[in-house]
Amino acid sequence: MTNSPARSTLGASPNPPSPPRWLTVLSSDECRSLLASAFLGRVGVSVNALPVILPVVYRVESNTVWFFTEVGTKLHAAANNAVVAFEVDSLDEHQGWSVLVIGQSFLCTDSDTVTQLRNAGLKALAPGVRSDLVGIPVQHISGRRFTFDQESTDEAGYL
Repeated sequence: MTNSPARSTLGASPNPPSPPRWLTVLSSDECRSLLASAFLGRVGVSVNALPVILPVVYRVESNTVWFFTEVGTKLHAAANNAVVAFEVDSLDEHQGWSVLVIGQSFLCTDSDTVTQLRNAGLKALAPGVRSDLVGIPVQHISGRRFTFDQESTDEAGYL
């Protein structure tokens, strides 16, 4: 047995098929760059054993996705020490990309971190006071870039 670092196999198959020509699998560095370039993403959580996807304004610092929420919200209840998904994307009529992060969320109680992120402009999407800071460490990251051109669509115009 070798002593190699653990490798994520989330969603991996032993012999994955080649992606179609209109789809490019992004490197980890490309995913991180795109993740840092946006400000609105979606958190996927489980609430009462049902999937819930909620939009959040976020910021990436120290390999962690950060957003504010408040006690009593679905997001607050579900995002405390739970394994969650975080997705961000961009799309126009010619191309798009999508990045997915998986991590175990936590409530940040460090006032210096809260102040630093507020001073950097991080705010909540919803109105009202959102004083609790949630972090999602980037434990798994993956992404795809796709194009919409004549060569990448079928006869009906679908990818």
